[in-house]
Amino acid sequence: MTGTLPYSTDILRLAADIPHIRRLDQPDISVTEVSPLCGSRLILDLKMADGKVAEIGLTVNACALGQAATSIVASLALGKTPAEFAAGLESLNAILAGSDAEPAAPWAPLLALAPARKERGRYGAMRLPFLAFAKAFKGLGE
Repeated sequence: MTGTLPYSTDILRLAADIPHIRRLDQPDISVTEVSPLCGSRLILDLKMADGKVAEIGLTVNACALGQAATSIVASLALGKTPAEFAAGLESLNAILAGSDAEPAAPWAPLLALAPARKERGRYGAMRLPFLAFAKAFKGLGE
C-alpha cells in the first residue's frame, strides 16, 4: 500500500450513498461474499425475472473503496443480465490494470475507482459486488 488511501471526494460520496441497502423478503437467492485479504463482506439478496436482475437487497461491511464499488454496481444493477455483469467486472479489472479508456456502457462510473489502482490490497473489496452477483447467478443456474 502507498500509505495514503485514495479516498477521493467521489469515492467518499459514492460510499455514503449505496442504493438498495435492505434485506429482501423471499429472494430467489441470497449469497455472502467475503474478500479474503481485507475481510470486506457483502450479503446480496437477488430476485431475477426473464434472465435479468429484477430486485436486489444489500448488506455491506467494507472499506470506502468496497462501498463505493458496491454503490456503483448497485445503482446500475436493475435490468442487467449475467453477461453484462461479467463485462462490468472486465471493465473494473482493466481500470485497476491502468486503463483510462472509458468502459462500455453502462460501466463508465467505475472510472471513479481509478485512484485506487495502487492499492492492490483493496482490489478484493472493489471486486466484491461483481463476485457476489456472479456467485448468485451461478447458484441460480443463470
